[in-house]
Amino acid sequence: MALRTRSGFTIVELLVVIAIISLLIAMLLPAVQQAREAARISQCKNNLKQIGLAMHNYHDNFATFPPGVCTKEPETTGVAREKLCDSGAAHLQIGGTSISASAYGWTWNAFILPYMDQANLYQTLDVANAPNEMVYDVVVNGNNNTARLEQIQQPLSMMRCPSDPGPDLSQAFSFHRTGTIAGHNTTNDLMDLPVTNYVACHSNNHYVPHATWNCSVNARPENHHGVFGVNSKTRIRDITDGTSSTILVGEKSANFIYDGTSSHVGGILFLSSYTSNSHQGRTNFASGGINIYGDTSASTLFSFSSPHVGGAQFVFADGSVHFLNENIEFDGVGTGSGNQGTASISTLLEYLECMADGHVTGSF
Repeated sequence: MALRTRSGFTIVELLVVIAIISLLIAMLLPAVQQAREAARISQCKNNLKQIGLAMHNYHDNFATFPPGVCTKEPETTGVAREKLCDSGAAHLQIGGTSISASAYGWTWNAFILPYMDQANLYQTLDVANAPNEMVYDVVVNGNNNTARLEQIQQPLSMMRCPSDPGPDLSQAFSFHRTGTIAGHNTTNDLMDLPVTNYVACHSNNHYVPHATWNCSVNARPENHHGVFGVNSKTRIRDITDGTSSTILVGEKSANFIYDGTSSHVGGILFLSSYTSNSHQGRTNFASGGINIYGDTSASTLFSFSSPHVGGAQFVFADGSVHFLNENIEFDGVGTGSGNQGTASISTLLEYLECMADGHVTGSF
């Protein structure tokens, strides 16, 4: 009687096959991750392109780029001056409460919403009126308009870098119904706004707008070397260094760890405020270096950052988007807020951050 033989494999052969499959997975996984990150970088680049296009459409309409944060100058926004900023004046008293002099105003990203297919959100915010009216309407101790609050707090994908895992709502500051801001908390008088990963370029040397601006009729724009500042009214012709060599907007991560424990908080959409704490400017503006590590000073808080390996992306005044290496030439010194003065502009990144310094940048 003939013996039957059964085909099979040994345990050693099985282990070899498993090892080969594991090796292939280990080889392919980084490639898959890199492909996904490349797609995220591409989407981030497209977001910045759309912001640049919106900026130019705004310029076509008002003959100027939007103000970084606005307290007056209605001809640049189409909004009455007395509606742009909360100053404590009687006509701006909301809910029987006088508005604090250390107040807040609409920012550049609120003004460009109609040019980013967000006209409905622009109307929901009611940018034609004082911003504290919106805050008072949505907080619990105000009108408690929860439906409006939900619309305002919806994340805007075109204002977020898909590589950044930060929160949807800002963990930095909360806006108060009386026209001030406070540290992040959830009391009934306060509201949080959505996070953005894109902030306006204010200047060089880690400066942000002045901490003591107000809504006086005589308030004048503070000095800034970049395109955006308080009540800024920058026209293309003012960018004498050339639009292809001047940064408009760059990235700020909501999750960038800069000293081992502390992290950036990203930007905040729609509103900005400057009280005695000039650090609040870091949520709407940036200047100085890129991905600065190991420093707990204001130079890290005011700088640009991103989760992309090796640098961050920027949209320039001509609408082009560039990835700038974090090791780009930069030796800016000094931090703070207010008038830039005569601080040195001597390195490539500073040339790109300033709009009329007179330097030739070459390739970057």
